[in-house]
Amino acid sequence: MLEDTIHEWVQLSEQVRTRSADPFARFALLWIAFNTYYAFRHGRGRRRNDENTDWQELQELADSHEFTQVHATLLKARDGRYLDAVDTLVRAERATDNVLRSGLHRDATDPVAILKAVYRIRCNLFHGLKSPSDVLDRNVVEAANTIVALFLRELVPFRARRTAV
Repeated sequence: MLEDTIHEWVQLSEQVRTRSADPFARFALLWIAFNTYYAFRHGRGRRRNDENTDWQELQELADSHEFTQVHATLLKARDGRYLDAVDTLVRAERATDNVLRSGLHRDATDPVAILKAVYRIRCNLFHGLKSPSDVLDRNVVEAANTIVALFLRELVPFRARRTAV
């Protein structure tokens, strides 16, 4: 079952988190879980079509009712972890001169901008543009971990096997 596969990747990411302080490895594992979710719910797995790009599938996810509902719920969460993570990404984006910004610096509550920022972190990490020794890179990857983990917790029914984020 798809939820079981996603849950296995999330569990593996939790093991990495508890055994080491390596946010980069945890993010890679969480991204696999997140990618599995959106590819099967909003992309290739659902339509058996490889023509969609990752960003097109993420755009479909961002436009979905379930995603906007979860986003709204996380914005209002009392613990503030989601807002803190988004704020970290906003500050990092404002600190760079990159013209390919996600748009978070304009509207930190825009779910598309949040997904775009996290996706750019994924792309930069997977293509060698993030460094484990760089403090800013570590901070944005930790923030991305929080965002992805919180979304997965809300979007994927783990049948009483929910993991701590």
